[in-house]
Amino acid sequence: MTISLNARLDEQVRFVQATTLGSDWTGATWVSMKNYRRMTIIADCLGSGGAVGGGIVTLNQATSITAGSAKALNFSRMAVLADLTVAQTEVAQALVETTVTSNTWTVANADGKRQRYVMEVSSNDLDIALGFDCVRMVSTALTGATGVINYILWGARYSGSSVMIN
Repeated sequence: MTISLNARLDEQVRFVQATTLGSDWTGATWVSMKNYRRMTIIADCLGSGGAVGGGIVTLNQATSITAGSAKALNFSRMAVLADLTVAQTEVAQALVETTVTSNTWTVANADGKRQRYVMEVSSNDLDIALGFDCVRMVSTALTGATGVINYILWGARYSGSSVMIN
């Protein structure tokens, strides 16, 4: 499925708030990509003025939304917007592609800045041969910051596909 300009976006994608607004990113929601081709993960973080700690992030895949046989999901890139607090200009708001080392990255020391991290997962990235079709972003707890993780699943294989099924 391609995105249609003749339909509303919410009719074509599934929006999932994976965490509540706060410093606890440890329990992000699992979602099934069984019926979707792609998922965009958007993690927004606001430093509370002091040093930011924690926030060691990776992606996991599993065979069910209850974390069956969970293991790391290989990924090597993400996009970062290091300071959303600067003027709202085209250049200031540009995401910068960043290399991920060993499938892990750490939330930067924000010191009062708003940051955005964007990762993209294709259903082809999952270990489908062994039944892995569920994904979530995993992180240690943040200190000195608050944030939220959102998923956007798109490229539905079937109309009305659920992300909360196994």
